[in-house]
Amino acid sequence: MPVRAASYVTSPTLNHVPVTLADIHLAAGTVARQDLPAGYNGFVYVLDDAVRIGTQDTRVGAGEVGWLDRPAGDGASELTIAAEGGAARLVLYAGEPQGSALIQRGPLVANSTEELSQLFRAYRNGRFPRMSELAREKYDRARRELETNDA
Repeated sequence: MPVRAASYVTSPTLNHVPVTLADIHLAAGTVARQDLPAGYNGFVYVLDDAVRIGTQDTRVGAGEVGWLDRPAGDGASELTIAAEGGAARLVLYAGEPQGSALIQRGPLVANSTEELSQLFRAYRNGRFPRMSELAREKYDRARRELETNDA
């Protein structure tokens, strides 16, 4: 029996671009259909068992990553995911392409070598921001903007 993933579920997280992140659990023999904008890039990571994905019925097993192809055109698309054998679990991550150049060294990713150097200096000098602080600042800023708009 097909299962339709809910497209109305939202999260209070604040992202730079729209994303879809789903932890999908499939019982043996079930199929899930996830709506995604056709322009999204994405991948699945299978945690348990194996699944068959997409129109080409590509097999992706536990511990493997399956990269999603973008269909031609704009608008909506549908990703079909079928449990291959037993119960399966996977994580789907998809979002709008950024179109920015990226440079990566070690754990850091930046848009330029200049920015990367600044990040390394901040890290070495103990000024590297903590993710919890960044998230709190962004949340507080968004809350203030909503309060201003409601006033």
